[in-house]
Formats: sequence, structure tokens, C-alpha cells
Amino acid sequence: MRTMLALSACLMIFPVARAQSAYITQQAQLACGDPSVKFEVQRAAGHPVPTPTKDTAVVYMLEPGSEPFHLFGFTNRIGLDGKWIGAVAMGTYFAFQVPAGGHHLCTRGQSWMFGTVNLVSLTQLNAKAGASYYFSPTFGQLDPDEANLQLARSVSAIPSVRK
Repeated sequence: MRTMLALSACLMIFPVARAQSAYITQQAQLACGDPSVKFEVQRAAGHPVPTPTKDTAVVYMLEPGSEPFHLFGFTNRIGLDGKWIGAVAMGTYFAFQVPAGGHHLCTRGQSWMFGTVNLVSLTQLNAKAGASYYFSPTFGQLDPDEANLQLARSVSAIPSVRK
């Protein structure tokens, strides 16, 4: 009897889960970019960072990662205003300049084993010129002190679109 109840519950939830997945995919495509675009991430020595200017802010995306995700080749792509701009993998960060003003920031997972993953993070950023912002695909916006600790433990990501 329990098996029948569990099966019935799964059959009732499945259409809702599929609809939710389609909604996530649609929203992510609008904010992130084409889901078929995949990245590779190389690790660079050192800590190169852009400098904020009187017209721009700097955004850091840090991926401290965790071992289970690393085992499956897990990478987080970074989207800004509907276009992919880079990616991070476990133990890396990616820093980029943004013009002052409102922006849509997105991360979406990919894996060599699972393909595109519906682990999506979306946030609005009202960037102020001369400021720095720190984010993690896993933890959202980071406190600057925590971010500097993570930066010290990370290496720069060099993302490239996989051909």
C-alpha cells in the first residue's frame, strides 16, 4: 500500500516538477544566455584583478566548490545581462568590470557528466562606480572579509568557450 501511495505521489508531482524546470530554463535563458554554450576553465597562477574606475565597478565570482561537484567536472557559467561572460570551477575566481548601473547577474551549472544543470542563481546588481562586489554561485553575495579569505585560497579562472 505504501508503495502505491508513493508511486501516486510521484506521478502527481512529476508534471509540476517538469513545469518548474521549464520555467527555470526560460528565466535562466533570459538572464544568462544560450544554454548550449559550454565553458572550459583553466587555472592561472597569481591573482590578476581589474581595477574599478570612475565609470565601472568590479565583480568577483568565487567558487570555493566542494568535492562532489568537482568529481563530476562541475563548472558554473557566469552571465551578465543575458550573455555569458565567463565561468568558474572549484577553487577559482573570475573578476570582471561592469558599467555603473543596473545589471542582471546569473550563474548556471554545467558538468561533463550531466550536461547543463538546472542549478541556477539569479540576482540584480545595482553597481556603483568605484565599488567591488563579491559573489559565489553557491552562497550568493559574500561579505568582503569572507571574499578576501576565499580569494587568498583561490586561483584565477581562465574560461574559454568549448568548441
